[in-house]
Amino acid sequence: MGIGRCIAEGAGYGIDEEEALYLLRRDVERVTGACKLAFDFWDEMSGNIQATMVELTFQMGLSGYRKFRKHHYALGRGDFATAAKELLNSKFARQTPARAPREAARIPDGSGEIMGRIPIGRCRPGLPGGRTGLADAS
Repeated sequence: MGIGRCIAEGAGYGIDEEEALYLLRRDVERVTGACKLAFDFWDEMSGNIQATMVELTFQMGLSGYRKFRKHHYALGRGDFATAAKELLNSKFARQTPARAPREAARIPDGSGEIMGRIPIGRCRPGLPGGRTGLADAS
């Protein structure tokens, strides 16, 4: 059984904002659960750092984010400045020069509530066919 949905301009029904947010929330829940299982220091991290870890895992996949061994080692030790530096000293930072510093900036003090963008984000309506695109909430 295959399930699909055509979202090509003029060829399908697309998805509305409510559907897009539902799908995103489900994805974020799954990624958050994967992070909780993968990182034994998860519960000791602030909401800010957890949100950053979820965003990075969402972008790279768990297997990709797990490759940041020095970053994770530093997080587990509570060395947040080094954890942030390790994000910036990576292929990820070279490939996403605007995003990497923003993610790294949320880590250094290791405290506080979620700042800036959160994983659930916002949707912006108005793409062709009534579809939505996820927008940066910062």
